[in-house]
Amino acid sequence: MYVSIAAETGFPGLLGLIAAVLFCVRWYWRTDPMRRQAAAPYAWSLLVVAFPINSQPVLYTLWWFPILLLLLCAMLAALDGKIATRQNELKEARL
Repeated sequence: MYVSIAAETGFPGLLGLIAAVLFCVRWYWRTDPMRRQAAAPYAWSLLVVAFPINSQPVLYTLWWFPILLLLLCAMLAALDGKIATRQNELKEARL
């Protein structure tokens, strides 16, 4: 997968992908355990895609990229916690 990404986007594209992965891992481990638990299903799904057991990369495939992007956005939203905070505020307002 990584050789294919380097072939398609060059060395800067490969470095950008590696940097994005490292930033996501860093953000995941710096958040509190409750947010990590909420983001864990999305993080594991992304990890399964990045595990190099397939012969064709799925990152740049037209029908897979939106799914991967949604998984990444869901993980980052769960790590951010603003959605959960807003839902808690709404629940408290109802009480």
